[in-house]
Amino acid sequence: MRLYIFLIVFIRYTFAQEPHQKQASSVEQLLEKNYENQYKALKDKSNFLVIDHLKTGKRERIYKGDVFRFKTKDGFFIQEEIQEITDSTFSILRYDEIMRHIETLVFKPSQIEKYYKRDVSKGIRWGLSWASFGTLLPLAYDWIQFKIPPLQNTNALIGIPIIQIGLIVLNNRDKYFNSRKFTENRRLKIFKSI
Repeated sequence: MRLYIFLIVFIRYTFAQEPHQKQASSVEQLLEKNYENQYKALKDKSNFLVIDHLKTGKRERIYKGDVFRFKTKDGFFIQEEIQEITDSTFSILRYDEIMRHIETLVFKPSQIEKYYKRDVSKGIRWGLSWASFGTLLPLAYDWIQFKIPPLQNTNALIGIPIIQIGLIVLNNRDKYFNSRKFTENRRLKIFKSI
């Protein structure tokens, strides 16, 4: 018992630091550590993009160096880092695979039709997972409970494709609710840091 008390006291006073002895980080240090692009914009007093939600009163800020995913009114989809934000435009660098060179694309906020909250990837994910075996649960349940062989169970065989379609929708749910259109209630603006 004495050994346990000795170990607890020894560990407490050797490795622990009292709360009143800790040095608090400043707001600038925390910003620089956690939100590097926002800290640079505030320090340099540079411009940044704002997605303004008028109904809710919320604002999303996008700074130089952040990835901005959007679709223009011409139908081009772009998912790249912002390189520069001026008073009325923003630009990105994009690698053109056909011409094999880097090009600078400049956009006005009025040219953007919609933006995407998460990464956008092409195609549908069909991959198998543990949830894919959920399609076989009706067959297994009917076989165990009612002693109906799986190949003779026509009702369950009809339900399996419906369950699989539901699993595909669940696996790709981030694609279906990813885009937001710019309307009179949601606008893209350029602001300057003060």
